[in-house]
Amino acid sequence: MKNVRLPAHIKPERYQLFIKPDLKGFTFEGEETIFLELGKPTSEITLHAKELDVDSASFRAKNDEWRIKNGGVKYDVKNETATFIFGKTLPKGKGQLKLKFKGVLNDKMRGFYRSRYLHQGKEKHMATTQFEATDARMAFPCFDEPAKKAVFDVTLMVPKHLTVISNTIPIEDNLSPTLPSEGEGVLQEDRSGYKTVKFEPTPKMSTYLVAFIVGEFEFIQRKTKDGVLVRVFVTPGKKHQAKFALETAVKCLEFYNKYFDIPYPLPVLDLIAIPDFSHGAMENWGAVTYRESALLVDPETLIGRQQTMGGLSHCARTRPPVVRQFGDYGMVDALVA
Repeated sequence: MKNVRLPAHIKPERYQLFIKPDLKGFTFEGEETIFLELGKPTSEITLHAKELDVDSASFRAKNDEWRIKNGGVKYDVKNETATFIFGKTLPKGKGQLKLKFKGVLNDKMRGFYRSRYLHQGKEKHMATTQFEATDARMAFPCFDEPAKKAVFDVTLMVPKHLTVISNTIPIEDNLSPTLPSEGEGVLQEDRSGYKTVKFEPTPKMSTYLVAFIVGEFEFIQRKTKDGVLVRVFVTPGKKHQAKFALETAVKCLEFYNKYFDIPYPLPVLDLIAIPDFSHGAMENWGAVTYRESALLVDPETLIGRQQTMGGLSHCARTRPPVVRQFGDYGMVDALVA
């Protein structure tokens, strides 16, 4: 049987990820620096990449100068990989791989995709992610295997009227961002009307648990007894349908904190209702996404209460929102780690 796993001698440690989505043209562009360790000398690096165009790649070993690729990018559509070929042998040890890439906000409800909804009779779109099981590679080149865990530093540039959500809480939200020069690898263009939102580093985790969502949102919030901020995000006009989910999520988190005697490790737990969503819920660490019908409840008719309870409590017992948040010990990880 052919081995379809990535080479074991290359291990990611940290991703610095910068994404700029275009909700009008349904595209996105990005840059990333992957801090990694090479277990042996090599002249090429292979990552997962699907439906992405990589414009440039360069590698730096420790304090060495950047080594620009000169052999091009070799795509393997069947195995969903991109191999970057360098003119010199890269030495064993720690290094940085810097990439620029482009992609499409697809309508497949996979990867980084667009979700459509109506508000006051007008068609609107948001951009959201669904990476489980192997679709982070549709949003950014990465080591898209559960055992190859890393820390993620996520930054997004979006129109200033939009809300940005990711796994952690924002530490910077700049309307007039001061970003590194082109030599430092951040997109250079007129940023008028845009803001950059930088999030706290995530815990060390698998790629399929990364999330970023961009759109027009309203939210309600409460804190648990332990001070964890719990928020429920909805499209405009549906905030009144989020109260039951918020109350239930706070109670569930407090219960599991006590039951497992393990404190929830993040400062925030966001629950986001997505109009177009293929699953019932997805346990992105700190930013759990839901099909609207699995999260929202009409307070007048109570329609959806049982399904919301099922989504919150059943998922907490088996995989999404709470239990895996405590340690990312999902079945897939257990099998491959």
